[in-house]
Amino acid sequence: MSSQSANGNTSRTEQGGASSGQTAPLAGRSPQRRLGPRLLTALFGPVALGAILPLRHFGLVAREPVWLWIVVLSVLPTISVLSEALDAKTTSGLRLNARVAWHASVVTTVIYLSGWGPVLVGAFAFSALENVAHDGSRTWRISALWSLVGVAIGQFLIFESWAPSFLSDSRAQALSLMGVVVLMFMIRMAGATMEQKEDAETSMRASEKRFRSLIQHSSDLTLVLGADNKITYASPASGDLLGRPPGEVVGMTSTEILHPDDRERLARELGPHLKNMTVSDPVSVRMAHADGSWRDLEAVITNLCEEPTVGGYVANLRDISERKQAEALLVHRALHDPLTNLPNRTMILDRAEQMLARSRRHSQMVAALFIDLDNFKDINDTFGHEAGDEVLCAVAERFVSTVRESDNVGRLGGDEFVVLAEGILLEAGPESLAKRLQDVLRTPIRVARCPGSTLTISASIGIASGSRASAADLLRDADAALYRAKASGKDCFATFEPSTQSAISDRS
Repeated sequence: MSSQSANGNTSRTEQGGASSGQTAPLAGRSPQRRLGPRLLTALFGPVALGAILPLRHFGLVAREPVWLWIVVLSVLPTISVLSEALDAKTTSGLRLNARVAWHASVVTTVIYLSGWGPVLVGAFAFSALENVAHDGSRTWRISALWSLVGVAIGQFLIFESWAPSFLSDSRAQALSLMGVVVLMFMIRMAGATMEQKEDAETSMRASEKRFRSLIQHSSDLTLVLGADNKITYASPASGDLLGRPPGEVVGMTSTEILHPDDRERLARELGPHLKNMTVSDPVSVRMAHADGSWRDLEAVITNLCEEPTVGGYVANLRDISERKQAEALLVHRALHDPLTNLPNRTMILDRAEQMLARSRRHSQMVAALFIDLDNFKDINDTFGHEAGDEVLCAVAERFVSTVRESDNVGRLGGDEFVVLAEGILLEAGPESLAKRLQDVLRTPIRVARCPGSTLTISASIGIASGSRASAADLLRDADAALYRAKASGKDCFATFEPSTQSAISDRS
């Protein structure tokens, strides 16, 4: 079956497919059971023959030979069906006119052989409706033309007494005229209805094409999840975002691609509201990529479970991996020293607060070691600041290698470092750790800026151990102890004593 476009060109579907003008069959209903125009046309002849033969017996229709009725009501419709099957792909105007003219001639023959031709002029409407349904809206003009020709020929045959008629000439002509007026309105209405349908289909196809183009070329991923938590649709962007083609994603459950931590969080955040929710606020999720990594995505979830064409939750996801990386980099830079990549003062204070909190809970020993490199200014003045930066990085690496991963080494600025230690590392006392930190510096440092030469570094260390009210107090006391160590000479360490606070005040 074909549909007629708004510009008058006939369009047909592929063989065996439904026409653009047909609606999809309802679920559970077989398409073969539907009565389409073509099937009704094929049934018209046998049904009419079954009705006319009894009427002929009682003299209610013209007593034409039975064989003539069989030919007219069986053979002619069969020829029409066969010709359409053989000419299914023909769209030329001449062939279309020939087809419509043949239908009009069959109708003319049937109604005027019955003797009631003017009364049955409405039968042309049946043929016109089938033509419009088959070939589109422009066919109404052709159908109207050949219907008028058929009526004119029939009325001429009655006028010449060549066709039977149960009506007088005047009544036959009057009825035919009124029937033609009604017939033209019916055919035009069929054409107008088909035009509206074609316009709606054209608009719908354009909308579908636009939507399909947007989805197929969008960098955002669209997923539809059914009530059973299975993905029923995935847009082409799944290949870029998840490394999986849509066909592989469809059928998976959300738990298969969501990060385990996000499953619990999403259930907690969205679960109580999802049933009544139309559109969610954006939420961050992590989904598994085919290469085994996790991608950071931002999802907006829409509840379309009640929409028959969707029947699920629609998730529109955007890749925010670069944004997350940029945010993480900013946070890292805000909390780390840019030269050595060690925690800076802000992060060290936070780590010290956490360490003191653990100490109060578990009654374990804690200590802060404030470290200052001896005569570091001479290195900068002699070899340059770039050589000094190399030394600072080498010192940072040695300090990190000396303590456990759970302990913290930070750079507070310049040549000042701090080590936060707790628990087993302090079993031999914080002084033992201070000696180890000084010893690790005794190995000469090779500096790329000074080929063929090595530098030996020493450090003074101030130690503050035990619980404090705050991290700032702990570092302040370690700094006070460092002042004592500096006063004792190079490569020394000192433990905080309350009496040193007055010395700090004097130094300030």
